[in-house]
Amino acid sequence: MKAFAKLSIIAAAAVMGAVAPVHPLAALAASGNVYISEVKVGAGKTADEAKKELLEEGYTILAQDGGGYADLNEGAGSNSAFAKGQKIVYLGYKTTMNVSEAITDLATMNMRGGYSVKDYEELMAT
Repeated sequence: MKAFAKLSIIAAAAVMGAVAPVHPLAALAASGNVYISEVKVGAGKTADEAKKELLEEGYTILAQDGGGYADLNEGAGSNSAFAKGQKIVYLGYKTTMNVSEAITDLATMNMRGGYSVKDYEELMAT
């Protein structure tokens, strides 16, 4: 649950622009308004597994202060929201300068909290 809460806070901060920009985002920002258009989580037993799909699909991985990728699951222990056992979890995002493609709302759901697909569909409808 700790990792899930950490992910929710970081994802919300990224959407609101509160996260310090990394180099590609800073370059875009200099030329106009930049918006986050997509957010995706990558997880794996190794750093390479966690980042592989994100990088292949063109996501920028959230950086931590001082460099390197921010592991959202660091110190969470074996009861992570993603799987049994310790996983490395990265948050990837894509940006756009087109305001109509920008994320303007974000909801997260703990799928281990007893929710069903029907609950999710009802949430999305409202």
